[in-house]
Amino acid sequence: AAFTNKDSYQKEVKVAASQKTTLKYCFLILDPCCNMPLKAAFTNKDSYQKEVKVSASQKATLSCEVSDLKTDVKWFKDGKQLSSSKTVHMDSKGKSRQLVLENVEKKNAGEYTCEVGNEKLLFKIQVKGDVREL
Repeated sequence: AAFTNKDSYQKEVKVAASQKTTLKYCFLILDPCCNMPLKAAFTNKDSYQKEVKVSASQKATLSCEVSDLKTDVKWFKDGKQLSSSKTVHMDSKGKSRQLVLENVEKKNAGEYTCEVGNEKLLFKIQVKGDVREL
């Protein structure tokens, strides 16, 4: 959208009773409901792997593609934000963001989301079999 001088606002300010100074302020007022297209955070919304089936003790990787190299994502499992640990880590390579779960167990099954602002991609991990220590 092109903005013109009519989109700016001028205000006269009196500094002291004996002096008169005119300052020019330019404000750009944006209507939060305007229909300006915003760049989507994710570029793979229609092509990512939504369901991941993995065998117990194997590795599971969830991937999303962001539109900007500098975009940070947050990963959640069943609504709780994840942080890196011995078996869970987040990778960032170019525009790819990955959540890697090492040595998957039944407790890792569930819904995962990759979030940027109010945009999110939903994943589901299913764990097949259960390797138990004897």
